[in-house]
Amino acid sequence: MKCGEIYFHRNFKFKDGQGGIKLFVVLYVSENKSKPYCLVCITTTQEKNKSQHEGCQEAEALFFIRKNKDFFCEDTWLQFKSIYEYEVQSVLHECVVTKEMEYKDRLKENTFREIVNCIKKSRDVEQQYQDLILSGIKGKMYTSL
Repeated sequence: MKCGEIYFHRNFKFKDGQGGIKLFVVLYVSENKSKPYCLVCITTTQEKNKSQHEGCQEAEALFFIRKNKDFFCEDTWLQFKSIYEYEVQSVLHECVVTKEMEYKDRLKENTFREIVNCIKKSRDVEQQYQDLILSGIKGKMYTSL
């Protein structure tokens, strides 16, 4: 797994226990070989009172990507209020064995850097996650686990 990768999940588990179809973006991949995990943010195409100002919306903990830029074929918001931890082994299992998840694409490096800078400005991102994501960008964001 690499930072900036986009995955499609057929039954993503939300923190409230509900499940649903979601695209998510990998924000961080740990270097801990004994328990590798990643941090991901989910996306939405639901406009519901969201600004269409392209890029960082730090007050709302969102990042807006216009359709047909990078991967997304619809206007898409990355949501930072709820960042999820995912074990890398689970991702591999769900991609290869159960087929509940599939790799879709990877954001352009510049777009990913803008996202990280947005996370740095967003007050709604949990500090522990913010620290990990910011530490992961320093020279190694596009390396694999």
